[in-house]
Amino acid sequence: MKLTETPIFRMYHLTIAAEKREAFLKAGVNNLLTSHQNEPGTLAMYATRLDEKGIDNFVFELYKNEAAYQVHANSSQFKAYGQVAQQAVTDKSLQELLPKYIKTNQDDMTIRGKNDYLLKLTTFRADNQTIEKILNDLSSANESVTYYLAAVDETQQQWLSLELLDGMEVPLLDPTVFEPVTDRKTKLLQVDTLVSQGNILFKGF
Repeated sequence: MKLTETPIFRMYHLTIAAEKREAFLKAGVNNLLTSHQNEPGTLAMYATRLDEKGIDNFVFELYKNEAAYQVHANSSQFKAYGQVAQQAVTDKSLQELLPKYIKTNQDDMTIRGKNDYLLKLTTFRADNQTIEKILNDLSSANESVTYYLAAVDETQQQWLSLELLDGMEVPLLDPTVFEPVTDRKTKLLQVDTLVSQGNILFKGF
């Protein structure tokens, strides 16, 4: 599926009350799986945690366009999830991201429960020349991978990349590509639940 318009890409950072974690996780699983099954415009959703107890969470969502997001926002499973989240989430931030490159694994994916998947989140600063080199390297990579590159704040040269790893940290790009970047920070997030359509390709450049 080659996207011809810029999709909606969002990152949520959530802090969850420990005693509400199980209910939050259950509602999240239902939200992701039902949305993936019923909503063609909901392209991908990743529910992840940074810590072992699942207090510190990151959620990433990808929608084909605003109309697709509205379908999801008005769905019964999302409203049910929202009711649980109101009780479980103690702190929340939302970051709207501007995607520049998206490629998902060739197969449709649904992951839930115990698994070995990690989502490698890297934030960094880079000038336009460096971003162009990274994008060129991504375009020439033929591996069956899931990878996202997005601007957090293009004016301030703030960027974010996501790479899905199956238990092992095997970088898609040559590490030398990132040598010119500054303020580089990496987090390895454990995947709790993941849904994604296969063969998504977007090049916003």
